[in-house]
Amino acid sequence: MVNFSRFCEILVEVSLNTPAQLSLPLYFPDDETFASFWP
Repeated sequence: MVNFSRFCEILVEVSLNTPAQLSLPLYFPDDETFASFWP
């Protein structure tokens, strides 16, 4: 079983990297991100 601190590190890293890489409004459904994703 993965220890909790390592799990938190992975969770934070994924949450910071995934939206930047995919640029999906699904992660940050605010108007600015949505507008930039759908020109």
